[in-house]
Amino acid sequence: MSFRKNAYLVERKLSMFGKSIIITDNMDWMMADIVQASLDRWQIEDRFRMSKDDELVGVCPMRHWTDSKIRCHLFTCVAAMTYLRRIELKLEAAGVGRTASEVINDMQRLHQILVMKKGSRTPERRIETPSKTQAEVLSAFGRFVDTRGVLQQKTR
Repeated sequence: MSFRKNAYLVERKLSMFGKSIIITDNMDWMMADIVQASLDRWQIEDRFRMSKDDELVGVCPMRHWTDSKIRCHLFTCVAAMTYLRRIELKLEAAGVGRTASEVINDMQRLHQILVMKKGSRTPERRIETPSKTQAEVLSAFGRFVDTRGVLQQKTR
């Protein structure tokens, strides 16, 4: 058995490697706007991937049978995706360039406990010392953990 390359096809593929053709019906758009819209489509594709992530937003599996419960489930998923996007925008404004899923995974590792002091009827919530990335996220939302492990609001 023997093999040989089709040099013409290989060269043709190499000459087109990394180039895209954008087909659009938006004839009134500027070329830069068309290219930017094509480049920004990753955000929409990322939202679809997020909707399939069982741990974050998970549209499926859907364990509902009635139309009203299905609509409610989908509304809840869309609201969750909107909330996650707002988190990303707030972090971006604070200079923290991370995705919502990265932040959620990181913040899930920030543990807390409830402490009942002797003679007290109300528990006090204590949080472990946050990592550098967790502290950045807390700071973006105007919060910090003091030396006693209590979540505090930053004063402006």
